[in-house]
Amino acid sequence: MKYSKGVMAGTLVMFLAACGSNAPKSTTPPVGHTLTSATTSTPDLNAELLATRDLPAGWSSVPGSDSGPQPKCIAHVVTDLNAAHHVLATFAYGPNGSPYLGELLAYLPGQAQSTVTALSQALSSCGQISFTSTSGGQTLTLTGTIGSLAIPPIADQSSAYQMNLSGNVSGSSVTLDCDVVVFRKADTVALVEYFSLVAPNTQAVQSFVQAAAAKLS
Repeated sequence: MKYSKGVMAGTLVMFLAACGSNAPKSTTPPVGHTLTSATTSTPDLNAELLATRDLPAGWSSVPGSDSGPQPKCIAHVVTDLNAAHHVLATFAYGPNGSPYLGELLAYLPGQAQSTVTALSQALSSCGQISFTSTSGGQTLTLTGTIGSLAIPPIADQSSAYQMNLSGNVSGSSVTLDCDVVVFRKADTVALVEYFSLVAPNTQAVQSFVQAAAAKLS
């Protein structure tokens, strides 16, 4: 079954779609935290996002979404990310929108390390995953499991996971691989996701994550 780029972009965004759009929501740190003199300079996260020029030929930018389905196990961490200065970039490969790549950057002065730890713990304890989404007149229902993904450490702190999902899109069977890497460089937290309807490509994921980390100040 072939999917339009819009349908793939609309239905396969899980964490990223729930975390924000392609523009900063706020420049204010989470409530209860006071910036120190060492963290008063907010980085230009838009400039540090992956761009089409950073990706191999065939990738193109696609619109992100302000809302979408997400595993309940990370809801409380997403709330923390929403309270921060954050940006989102999403890309698709080829006319069918798969593979699909998303990157979220969140600036969390004084809280980046604890946020990565919390997000990693939440992802590792998700267990069974189930969600349903409707986009472009098609309904996506997926269930599956999540496990660790072996890639070299990234930046100052990182963890990686792989989801194996299956289900149906408007009655047609679909198998989806989703690789999720969360890492931190100084006070910036990055969440990179790679979705594919074909076999997992850990080498590609590792390459994208390294490119993302290299752009962070």
